[in-house]
Amino acid sequence: MNRTRITIEEWADSDRVGFYTIKVEGQSESETDLFFEEYDADDSVYINDIDTIYARIEKIGENGAFERYFRYAGKVSDNVSELPSNEDKAALRLYCIRLSENIVIIGNGGPKNVEKYQEDPYLNSCVEILQKIDGIIRSRIGKEEISEYNGKLFGNLTFYI
Repeated sequence: MNRTRITIEEWADSDRVGFYTIKVEGQSESETDLFFEEYDADDSVYINDIDTIYARIEKIGENGAFERYFRYAGKVSDNVSELPSNEDKAALRLYCIRLSENIVIIGNGGPKNVEKYQEDPYLNSCVEILQKIDGIIRSRIGKEEISEYNGKLFGNLTFYI
């Protein structure tokens, strides 16, 4: 079984929220940067969706990572969500972990052309990776190996999945 080394890195911050991303060992870009590189181009058919997602991230940064700013994804037992929220119309989905009102870990995503993300192998893999990461992080928080303070994560943010 191949295991992949993952590091959670700071992506952006604001007064209220620390935004983190996933860096896979051997990749030059984070998962979040790969998403935006793929879909954030002036000639992209998804440019309006990207603008909507950026606006949602900005609003989260200004106000806090409240549940209402996200769509539920994943399972009831995890913190996996997607952007944009239910208030917004967009074909693109950007999957993330809403760890708290002050911490969001943004992953990757893509166009959702199916009713459920599980029907699309790529979107399903984006969610499954975040579910594994969420479980590891919550376990490490419970063991006090990771802590959160003032929108920042501290501790062992590297692991294998």
